[in-house]
Amino acid sequence: MKTQLANSPMNQPTPDLPSCTFDVLGLGCACLDFLGVVPRMPDLDDEIRMVTSSQQGGGEVATALVTLSKLG
Repeated sequence: MKTQLANSPMNQPTPDLPSCTFDVLGLGCACLDFLGVVPRMPDLDDEIRMVTSSQQGGGEVATALVTLSKLG
């Protein structure tokens, strides 16, 4: 068993990667937000048509990283 693990591709050295520096690393799930613009806040059980709609990247980590980037 030890011989099999020693020869495993996961146990081989990796090539040297270029070094880089960073202040923040975000790990999370990338999401897609669907946003709809309505002319007014609908009442409970009310139906209302959207004026426009858009799709934007989102997710908690993505939002936090964009905010940190804007703050410098």
